[in-house]
Amino acid sequence: MAPFQFWLELPLEMRRNILERLATEDLVTASQVCLGWKKICIMIMVEEHKKEMDELQQKIEELEEKHEEMYRTLIRLSAKKEKNEF
Repeated sequence: MAPFQFWLELPLEMRRNILERLATEDLVTASQVCLGWKKICIMIMVEEHKKEMDELQQKIEELEEKHEEMYRTLIRLSAKKEKNEF
């Protein structure tokens, strides 16, 4: 068996599981080993990026809800103040 031939015989999910443990910077380096590693590393990085984007989108939606709530409160208080002035 050629050196590292065992790597190609591992199921894709097992190879992916191993590479998923690397930090992003190390994934970039690992992606330069060969085309197979590059494909796996890119898949991992894309999924990580998607997770981050989903988390950011959720935070944006939460902030928008808070902003709307604050706006409604401001309008309610403004109307109450106008009512008390007359």
